[in-house]
Amino acid sequence: MASWKTNIARRFGYVKKENRSVSLADGDTFLKFFGIDLGSVNVTETPALGLSALYRCVYLIASTLAQVPLKVYKELENGDNVVDKLHPNSVLLSIRPNEYQSSYIWRMTLWVQLLIHGNAIVVLNRGRYGRISSYELLNPADYSFIETATSLLVQNNKTNVVYGQEDFLHIRDLSVGGKIGRSRVGLIKKTLTTQMRAEAFLDKYYEKGTFLTGYLKSQVKLTETEKETFSTNWDSNNAGLDNNFRTPVLGLGTEYVPLGKSNVESQLMEFLNMAPTKIYQVFGVPPSLASDTTKATSFGKGIEDLAIQFLQFTIMPLAVNFEQELNWKAFRTNEIGTWYVKHNLNGLQRADFSSRMEGYSKAIQNGIMSPVDVRKLEDQNGYDGGEAYMVNGNMQLVKDVADGNSIMKQNNGNDTGKPKP
Repeated sequence: MASWKTNIARRFGYVKKENRSVSLADGDTFLKFFGIDLGSVNVTETPALGLSALYRCVYLIASTLAQVPLKVYKELENGDNVVDKLHPNSVLLSIRPNEYQSSYIWRMTLWVQLLIHGNAIVVLNRGRYGRISSYELLNPADYSFIETATSLLVQNNKTNVVYGQEDFLHIRDLSVGGKIGRSRVGLIKKTLTTQMRAEAFLDKYYEKGTFLTGYLKSQVKLTETEKETFSTNWDSNNAGLDNNFRTPVLGLGTEYVPLGKSNVESQLMEFLNMAPTKIYQVFGVPPSLASDTTKATSFGKGIEDLAIQFLQFTIMPLAVNFEQELNWKAFRTNEIGTWYVKHNLNGLQRADFSSRMEGYSKAIQNGIMSPVDVRKLEDQNGYDGGEAYMVNGNMQLVKDVADGNSIMKQNNGNDTGKPKP
């Protein structure tokens, strides 16, 4: 374990840290991580992803945060903020955090680990002058926490290496003590367990052939051979897609008796429809965004307001959580406060084309944005003269209004707007 002197020296960039080896999990472990091998109905964090509602919520949040641009900014002396593409962290975070993962895959896996296990651990491999050379994401099964009176350490169970707080990023979910995050899957474990048991029971229930839509009742006693023949003829003439909408003809003294759902089927189906609601609530995902059209809502203006609600109350808190951890540990001491990392959420906040154009027009007319500013947000090139900021009315330049060079002054003070002779 690194001493406090070593950690301070690393913070100031005086110590070269040895590169750690990176071990990749085998294919079976990777598949099990995403719940491909359910095994039994006992719920742990990873097999629970086999539930469609849970998988959809985790995928939606993780993929949304992974696709958002993560940029390094520098605050200039005049207060302006500019993107610093030359900073080493800029390339690592936006393109390639390590040699075997792209930025998208690295961040998506990080968020999956956080949402399922409640914690995500990223080892900071440092190179020359204490600069971070790569970000190594640890598998939750490969590390354990060591709590002390004043800090939290992480031990790699494969290499037995213990990392100090300066050596890793710790992104944690909701926590009571503030050190170790709580698993969201663990919070609703009973619901998920019952859900998986209900699905397993229904699967066996219908697999055994107990699902019947009805039966034939005859007033005449039939032999076993006649029953078999009658049943075979009925299936060949009335069962299957090819016989849909045909009118069956029953023999004399024969009656078809339809069957409704049993109490067991009705109760299980009702529960299976209720369980996803708890999953949506815990993960903060509107049902319609999780492709659940059975829970339609009239909230606000519809899907657009639901997307904004999802962005504000689910995506942004997670993004800020990640940014604050990076801003404290990913930069050297003399860089903190000047360089920082921030997600660019502008793309997610865009409304439909008509609403965007209306907002842009108001921003331009009130001197908030220039035409070039708007074109940059729409991924278009600027043009000469488009950098000017204007205000509503006669669309004067802001600097002309500040200097007093108004239309009225140019007209010699004539408030009618007509120049004096």
